[in-house]
Amino acid sequence: MSAAVVIGLAMPVGVAGAESPTSVEALATEPVAVPGGTGAGNQTDPHLDGGLLVFTASDSSSSEIRYLDLADGSAGAIPDAGHRDSLPDVSGDLIVFRRIYTDANSATRPILVFDVTTPDAGAQEVAPASGERRTFPSIGGTTVAFMQFVDSSSVHTEVCVADVTDLAAPAVCLTSDSTMFNRDPAVSPDGSTVTWAKCDPTGTGCDIYVVQRRADGTWGVPVQLTDSTGEEFLPDTDGTVVTYASNAAGDFDVWFENVDGTSERQLVLPDAPGSIETHPNISGGSILFERELPGSTNADLYLYRTATRELLRVTETAEDETLNAISLSPSGELYVAWAQSDGLAFGDNDIHAARAQLDDGSSEPPALTLPADITVDATGPDGAAVTYVVTGSEGATVTCVPASGTTFPIGTTSVQCTAVDGHGATAAGAFGVTVRGAREQLADLLVAVAGLGPGRSLEAKIRAAVAWLPDRALPLACEPLRAFVNEVRAQSGKRIPADLAAEFIADATRIRAVLACR
Repeated sequence: MSAAVVIGLAMPVGVAGAESPTSVEALATEPVAVPGGTGAGNQTDPHLDGGLLVFTASDSSSSEIRYLDLADGSAGAIPDAGHRDSLPDVSGDLIVFRRIYTDANSATRPILVFDVTTPDAGAQEVAPASGERRTFPSIGGTTVAFMQFVDSSSVHTEVCVADVTDLAAPAVCLTSDSTMFNRDPAVSPDGSTVTWAKCDPTGTGCDIYVVQRRADGTWGVPVQLTDSTGEEFLPDTDGTVVTYASNAAGDFDVWFENVDGTSERQLVLPDAPGSIETHPNISGGSILFERELPGSTNADLYLYRTATRELLRVTETAEDETLNAISLSPSGELYVAWAQSDGLAFGDNDIHAARAQLDDGSSEPPALTLPADITVDATGPDGAAVTYVVTGSEGATVTCVPASGTTFPIGTTSVQCTAVDGHGATAAGAFGVTVRGAREQLADLLVAVAGLGPGRSLEAKIRAAVAWLPDRALPLACEPLRAFVNEVRAQSGKRIPADLAAEFIADATRIRAVLACR
């Protein structure tokens, strides 16, 4: 076995809530032919990244990994050297899969990686270890996660990770309890988040866990996302959201929540109470899942868009569509794939694929509403704290730098804002924040006091303060302002109306604060 790093577990977080779609529509898709169809044995385990589809093709004597570019039709197969390969996953040009040897090494079941851009290099073993038995690999970026059997019982497993940029490095196991059955690992597209289901040795009592990679490359503490209510399994993540199947509310439904355990939601589909939803996969903020209606034994595929709360029916046939896969680009280009019975031999499936361009506005940038340029007076030497409101489309995440409430320095600062929706579409904009210093404020005060008070005494004091500013002899500018405040107080309610006097005193006091007067 490879060396393992033992990582502790955090307690569960999150509060459940129900969420229902605002609309239900059929999605118009274009079928994409997958070679080696009906009568060609069993095809299963489809996975997608962009338009690259991978799947297992097997018969009674062989099992190999095939790949197909759904955009240009180019295809290939990974040489199996007479062994049995299965359970592929794909990220970019990299395909990972499990191999079962058919020779004297049949007890060893490694995970291999294959680069479709360099097929002559063949498949390479990931984190080799003597006698390892591994299965169900998942890849995102360069991170590979997989189940690793702890002993010969086949019920004690850990979830471990490796990096394909260093194939010789030992795997790191994320789970700390080797007496449990840890299953269904999934990796986010960027490779920074891993999720899985942790079950007891009987395969029940399953809960969802997630762990994220730290900035230094090490892995953090796994967090338990779900509690002991119900069974949760088959998780998937896009690095922001984790989705999974759960029967915590009765029948199996699709649930999803943020990777930090907040905002747990159950997808409730009121049009057919009692339906069963399972096997969710997430890409581009949309969840593809299988739905079996009451009274039916066949599942169709549905797509739920978390940003717009739209439910799209992807398939509607008399067949059973299972083991689905999805890839959705920021521009709204959608690819889906699934396994479906070939109708000839029991247990034999064909892989079907389809594409669509989502035309509901998901590819349009989100709205970003900015305030007009803002001008404020400094309240101290460092400037002034400025608050503002920037909004985006519903469901979009809005970020501005500097943030609202920041202390802005004297002068003009550009605030840069972005809005990113659940599909990755981005809008950007900027506005200016100008903080006026002592000179600008004194100029306004000079205009305001013109003709007030005894003679031009108030004006003279403001001019005296201004006179010291070019030489930055700031302490010398403070004394005329102190005298100005005293005189205004003396004339308040006499030659200067009381309310106006209060404004002058507040202005002068604020300017003294900007100059750091004592």
